[in-house]
Amino acid sequence: MNISNGLIQQLDNFSRHRYAHLNDGLKDELAIHYSEMGMGKLNKNCATCVRIALDRLNENRFRSQTIHFVGKKQKTFGELKAEAKAKGFKLKRSTKREDLESFLESNRNT
Repeated sequence: MNISNGLIQQLDNFSRHRYAHLNDGLKDELAIHYSEMGMGKLNKNCATCVRIALDRLNENRFRSQTIHFVGKKQKTFGELKAEAKAKGFKLKRSTKREDLESFLESNRNT
């Protein structure tokens, strides 16, 4: 079930100012979401219980947003070094990442 705009507005207000005005309809909706999260039944007459439910719903709302990596994974210097060494690159003390990448790139094309 999606969170209504009114409850989202109150959740944002609560996270910023620690204040929210919930009418009975919003408390009912909060109770539904609270029980869907597996937290049990919400005592809508208890202000502390409602505040805890608002906190937990805020945490759950932002936790469900995942970041998906799109792009090419960059190898670490150690991984590049091991791969270049296995292909016959002579390592020096002053070897830089760019040197390893250019060697490996030229080695892949041949």
